[in-house]
Amino acid sequence: AGVVIIKPAAEQKLDSALAPLRDEEGFVRMTFPRSWRFKGKLTYPRLETIYAALEVLNFKGHQVRWAMQKTLGYDQRAALEMLLVNLPK
Repeated sequence: AGVVIIKPAAEQKLDSALAPLRDEEGFVRMTFPRSWRFKGKLTYPRLETIYAALEVLNFKGHQVRWAMQKTLGYDQRAALEMLLVNLPK
């Protein structure tokens, strides 16, 4: 995974710009395209596939479960984006 290093002043500007977009827990509220929604029933094999795909990318179990709860009904792209946007460096 890549890491972006920015100066503290730029990081403060970024935080202040994102502040209105954060929810009460401090996470950025996400809006995902309709094409990322599952068509049909959300089954155990589908959930298992999302979990496995994110685990392969070295996310911890509790992080994957949190992202899946926040993006229930969407495929792994939504969970991945949720993790990338909201996890600290």
